[in-house]
Amino acid sequence: MIIDNKYTTSKLKIVTAINMAMIVAMLALYFFDLHNPVENDIYIALISLFSLSYLTILYLKLFYFYINSDGNNIIFRFYTSHPFLRKYKAFEIPKPFFYDYKIEKSFFGLKKDLTIIVKNPNGVFKYPSVSLTAINSKKYYDLTILLNNLKSNKLQ
Repeated sequence: MIIDNKYTTSKLKIVTAINMAMIVAMLALYFFDLHNPVENDIYIALISLFSLSYLTILYLKLFYFYINSDGNNIIFRFYTSHPFLRKYKAFEIPKPFFYDYKIEKSFFGLKKDLTIIVKNPNGVFKYPSVSLTAINSKKYYDLTILLNNLKSNKLQ
């Protein structure tokens, strides 16, 4: 089974690019249009609004997320959806080593982080958390079903 959120991430990239363009445009208008103090207050308010929305996107850590459980391994790929300082990460876990998972919610339930726990002959290890915030509710449900199935198969 393959679960990803490429369409949501594509939309987020567009929203982020528009957001950054609006911040730059408002800053340019603020610095080059100094005639009307009322308009300058509007520019400052808009700059603050767009900056706050961009900082919220950064805080929520909206990730592109891909999981493929076909075959003998579980493949995870993820990267941040914002265009700056993007780090591509991936890991592959053999299905017999999958042990457990944790989903932690924060920021009023809007931010969800997935931690994968594996158990191999050397011990139990946790992989770094992956943000699930950008996954819609259907794919989130499918992911929890998949992870529960992997976990229950391990118990048998």
